[in-house]
Amino acid sequence: MRDIPQVVQDVNVFIDGRGYLGVTKKLKIPTIEFEMLESKSALSTNYNMGVLKATEMEFTISKCDLNQFKAMGLNVWGTGLPFLFKASVHQSGAAKDKALALAVTGDIISWEMSDIESAKEVEITIKLCAHFMSLTINGVPMMLKDSKNMICILGGVDYMAQVRANLGE
Repeated sequence: MRDIPQVVQDVNVFIDGRGYLGVTKKLKIPTIEFEMLESKSALSTNYNMGVLKATEMEFTISKCDLNQFKAMGLNVWGTGLPFLFKASVHQSGAAKDKALALAVTGDIISWEMSDIESAKEVEITIKLCAHFMSLTINGVPMMLKDSKNMICILGGVDYMAQVRANLGE
């Protein structure tokens, strides 16, 4: 049986528990990428090292807000900035739409405003490095990456539990 594609209907963005930033038109969820070790021989290959690379993400909103500037100050002289993205995902034939929530805490890398043009929407693109990331769909945890606490849970399995135990944490 063929799966029917899922469609994101809207994604709301919240910042630092301070408020609603608006609807994002574009959200680049961080790519999960592993460090690889290259083995050189007659038949060279790469091996997964069990280490995730740093994760970056980017999103665009159509609102220039005071909270964005406060957040940049907290970002530099604080402890990382929490963002929350809440989406509704529709799949034709499904009984109801699914909720998608992405919680991210990280450091802002860049804040960029589009060119200002008459009768055009303002677009703000924010790029950040995600130190903490939690993705749930319909209340089911899919992924949790917490760099500071060395936690990596994918599909309900904590892959760093043994590493933390080996290090006495």
